[in-house]
Amino acid sequence: AVLPELFNLAAGALEHTLQMVGGLEVDAGRMRENLEATGGQIMAEAVKMGLAPHLGAGRAHALVERSCRAAAETGRHLREVLADDPEVGNLLKREELERLLDPAAYLGACAELIERVLATHRKTREG
Repeated sequence: AVLPELFNLAAGALEHTLQMVGGLEVDAGRMRENLEATGGQIMAEAVKMGLAPHLGAGRAHALVERSCRAAAETGRHLREVLADDPEVGNLLKREELERLLDPAAYLGACAELIERVLATHRKTREG
């Protein structure tokens, strides 16, 4: 008795999800604006990961945390705060810092996850 009810609930949830996202349109410009609203701080983890091989994880974390705090207190972009830090300047070239602060360059396992979902979808359609 429980299993059919679970299927009905799952089907209902799926139907509602499809209604919600069916007409979804991606506004890349607005997405970029939203990412930039943080003044670069959304990319703090990427910067920390870029500094960790040079400083160790703990020191890199402390440096980025200090820089984020300074950026928030002064209203400056994290890029500016990091570029003014001599320790960062000695470890990362300006181009590398720019790459680390670019959300488009920090997609993690995104491509792998998308491929996994698509492969599952293909199997479902074929099977």
